[in-house]
Amino acid sequence: MLESGVTVRSFGTVVARQRWTLIRAGAEARVPLSGETFWALGRAHLLPLVRVNGLPNAATAFDAGTGLGYQRGRLLFEVAYTLERCDFPSQGSTRRSEQLGTLAFRGGVQLRLH
Repeated sequence: MLESGVTVRSFGTVVARQRWTLIRAGAEARVPLSGETFWALGRAHLLPLVRVNGLPNAATAFDAGTGLGYQRGRLLFEVAYTLERCDFPSQGSTRRSEQLGTLAFRGGVQLRLH
């Protein structure tokens, strides 16, 4: 399945607040482990645009993740771990790379429109 999206997040400390805007495009694959009930998932995205206040746009950025999903009736549950990496252009002799790992739990109800 092809995916795209935008993520906006903010990190704050006593000294400053940093706002991140990421545009992503990629794909997710689901592999059935037990019929339609239980599946493994993998996803990968390129991040063609990563903007962070106070920094130049990222030169290279991507994310990749893996997880498990479960469906019982109309209820859906997923748990996934994603690793995101952004490499920024060198400024003078300083090279900056950022990496963020997230563990996400997701749940929902499947609606069927006829």
